[in-house]
Amino acid sequence: MYLINLIGWSGSGKGYLAEKIIELLGADRVETIPMDMYYYPDADFPKNLHVEFEGKYFKNFDTPDALEIPLLIKHIETLKNGQEVQIPEYDFGNNPTGKSQRKSGKIIQPKEFLILDGLFGLTDPRLRELTDVSIFIELSAVNRMARRMIRDWGRWQTRSDMGEPGMADDILFYITFVQAGYHKYVEPCREFADLVVDNNEWIREWKEPKMVDIVINYLRGKFDFPKN
Repeated sequence: MYLINLIGWSGSGKGYLAEKIIELLGADRVETIPMDMYYYPDADFPKNLHVEFEGKYFKNFDTPDALEIPLLIKHIETLKNGQEVQIPEYDFGNNPTGKSQRKSGKIIQPKEFLILDGLFGLTDPRLRELTDVSIFIELSAVNRMARRMIRDWGRWQTRSDMGEPGMADDILFYITFVQAGYHKYVEPCREFADLVVDNNEWIREWKEPKMVDIVINYLRGKFDFPKN
């Protein structure tokens, strides 16, 4: 099993790129693991990651310490050893309790390829060792913030990190915690990536981003992709 590790910020196009890779590889040859499924649930969320902002406390999801990475590593190792795993299913609080929860998710079978999609896929040395190909999607600071806001506000999650309306406060929270997490944990991993692609020009989903051709051609040089 080959692990293709996709790293990029919210709205960078990781999910879209994964779909294109699956389309070319064939769904029968590939499985995916969203790294977001491994965030700690509310009951187990590390106490030191409750951050204070405007007199209230919020969970800081923009650090690898917010995820149970050892469990993710164990699952990847198990798959690479030819055994199935049951990955978690994470709920960020869209339930009657309003609290984040993690329950048993779908069963993943070992296949020829595994795609890991997340922010922190290269932060842990053990994940880097398990990775066969890593692809870092680059975005400018303004696009990182804009796409995050478009994603959250477009889902009617007004001031999504805070639970209250207020665009100015949402932006301030983003700069204080989200952007800081990117610079501290994600950006330094760029040097570990096998391929870095720029996706700043991708504005509309109906327009194919240039990075797709770059990535597909790169992977074709390494693996047996079917030709169109």
